[in-house]
Amino acid sequence: MVTDWNGNARAVIETIKIEAVPYNQIDAQFAEIEGEGDRSLAYWRRVHKAYYSREMEAHGDTFNEHMIIICEYFKTVYKDEKLKRSSVYHNR
Repeated sequence: MVTDWNGNARAVIETIKIEAVPYNQIDAQFAEIEGEGDRSLAYWRRVHKAYYSREMEAHGDTFNEHMIIICEYFKTVYKDEKLKRSSVYHNR
């Protein structure tokens, strides 16, 4: 179940595959599928490195190119059609 920030149900997804991949081995196909920004690997790496660095620093840790990223692939079973199309609802 996917919810909005208020906890309201907005979609139902089915996980197809989960992979543990080192950050530096995330490929262009995954970046494209994730669908953020311009969908390029360069964009994916830039924004995710910034995100992980910021979040990890708050816990006294540092970003590492070899850290494991959990990649979830899913398909959308149902989505609230009243919502604008968002990357969170794209089929993976």
